[in-house]
Amino acid sequence: AILRMNDAIENAQASPDNIFKWDINGAWYASTLCIVFALSSAPVGQPRQIIGAHLINAFVGLAFQQIPTTFGMYNFEDFASIETGERKGMPLFWRVSLAVGVGISAQAWLGVMHPPATGLAFSFAYSNQYQASNVAVVMLADLIIIALATGLLNLQKNKQYPLFWLGLSWKYPSGKKTAFMEKNKRRQPQD
Repeated sequence: AILRMNDAIENAQASPDNIFKWDINGAWYASTLCIVFALSSAPVGQPRQIIGAHLINAFVGLAFQQIPTTFGMYNFEDFASIETGERKGMPLFWRVSLAVGVGISAQAWLGVMHPPATGLAFSFAYSNQYQASNVAVVMLADLIIIALATGLLNLQKNKQYPLFWLGLSWKYPSGKKTAFMEKNKRRQPQD
C-alpha cells in the first residue's frame, strides 16, 4: 500500500498536466521496513533518523538532478562510445554516484544515519521525473511507517518503539548505559 500511494494521488488529480506523474521506486522503503521491524532498537531505525535522512537524500537527489547530463551514458562503455562533441554535461553514472556519496556524507555530518535513504538520492538524481512536490509523498510514507511501527511493535511486551523521537533522551536497552556509568563512578579515585 505504501509503495503505490502515488497511484491514488494520480487518480484523484487525473488531468493532462498532472505534476504528480512519477513511478515510486520503493526499494528504500523495503529496507526501511526491515530496519524498523527487525532492528527496532537500532538507532538507524528511529523516527528522527528515518525522516531526517529521507529529507536530506531527497533534496540532495533533486539538487544533483539540476546538473545537465547526456542521457544514454549509463556506464563507462557508453561514455567512451559517444563522440566528444556530443557529450553535453556530466555522464549520468557520475551524477548518481556523486548524489549518493553526498547524501551519505550529509547524513553522517548531520548525525541522522539511515542507510536505505540513499536510495532516494540515487532515484531522484537518476530521473528528471521527480520534483520537490514528490517529497511530500515520501514524508507521508515515512509517517505511515512510523505510525504502523509504533502501534504494532508496542503491542509486544519485549519491544518498545521508538526508543527516542528527537534523539535527546535515548536510553540504552536493558539499562547498559546506567550500569556502565555506575561502574565507572566506582573506579574514579576519591579525594
